[in-house]
Amino acid sequence: MDHFYCHWQYQGKGIGKAFMQTIIEAGQNQDIERLYAQVSMTARPFFEYFGFTLVSEQQVKIVEQKLTNFVMEKWI
Repeated sequence: MDHFYCHWQYQGKGIGKAFMQTIIEAGQNQDIERLYAQVSMTARPFFEYFGFTLVSEQQVKIVEQKLTNFVMEKWI
């Protein structure tokens, strides 16, 4: 998965949940065995809610800053 974002004014309204359920169902229908994403600290609980597990923590350098994010996966 790449670029899974929801505008802050629409968070908590079920939009991300509906989108994630659609992605998981599409993966199952296409015989995809694993979904994975690199997620931010704030997105991690959302992905864990859907059964994603931590693969690794990593530091990503953007310009002059290092950001922590997480590689997560879900076997479907």
